[in-house]
Amino acid sequence: MSKCRGCGAEIIWAVTETGKRIPLDAKDERRFIVGVSQVDGQVEALLCKTYQTHFATCPRATEFRLH
Repeated sequence: MSKCRGCGAEIIWAVTETGKRIPLDAKDERRFIVGVSQVDGQVEALLCKTYQTHFATCPRATEFRLH
C-alpha cells in the first residue's frame, strides 16, 4: 500500500492486462457479480471485492494522466 502523491489518499497498485500499472483506491467495495452458470444454466450471484481506479476519485488526477 502507498499514498497518492497528489491527494495523500491510500492506494494500492495493480497491473492491467497490457502490463501498465494502475492506482486503485485502497478501500474495497463489495459488489454482487451476476452470471449464468455454464454447468446448469442457473443464475448465480457472487459477492466480490472490487476496487475503483483512483483516477476517478482523486481531485488532482489530471496532473498524472499522460498526454
